[in-house]
Amino acid sequence: MPVISIGGYYPKDGSDPAVAIAKEVESVRQAGCIGIKMKVGRATLEEDFERVRAARKAGGKDFVITVDANQGWHPLDAVKFCVAMEKADLGVRWMEEPVKWYDQTDGLMLLATKTSIPINVGQGEITGRACRDLITKGGVSILNLDVTLCGGITEWQRVADMARFMNVEMAHHEEPQVAIHLMAANPHALFVEIFANRQRDPLLWELPEGFPDIRDGYMAVPQAPGLGIRLRPEVIERYRVDV
Repeated sequence: MPVISIGGYYPKDGSDPAVAIAKEVESVRQAGCIGIKMKVGRATLEEDFERVRAARKAGGKDFVITVDANQGWHPLDAVKFCVAMEKADLGVRWMEEPVKWYDQTDGLMLLATKTSIPINVGQGEITGRACRDLITKGGVSILNLDVTLCGGITEWQRVADMARFMNVEMAHHEEPQVAIHLMAANPHALFVEIFANRQRDPLLWELPEGFPDIRDGYMAVPQAPGLGIRLRPEVIERYRVDV
């Protein structure tokens, strides 16, 4: 399955945000990922636009760029940002969680009428019915459902089946140990999300025994029974907390 890295956070050392994202894009490419999910929504619209433009320049035209506002904007600000990215032809694959939670679903539908950039939401939803409403009333193009919140693998797959018949693509919020199987099992699924910075998510790289590496932008699906992984006892011991 194709792999993108979660990142693109704002620098805390006072460095130029556009320069910082360009450097991170290069490190993500060196890690073998085909793209990045970068954060927006905490700076001004103009500053975030320049960061996305810097990421595109650093990554090249085939590098996948997605942007995630973490429900940070008023709907009209989301419209301004997406329209600007389209006019600049930045090739953004999706706009994730663009509007405040209380502006779903009307705010999402407003944005959907103003931009052709796919809208990706749903990581905090816990029911299939809520996902249905995001599609029918919010105009979303991608559901970023999290299997650890929505009721497990069975419910996630039910939502994926519904989405397929409604021409909506599927993504997954983090948890690549599980997500890689769900993505591989669904033809309308997109990317596996990881943290290419291994210090950011040490358990992904240290806890599973034999978890596949990234090669040429892809990660092979584990073939052992279940989720295809075994946990390392010594890593469990290292992180164990007695309460």
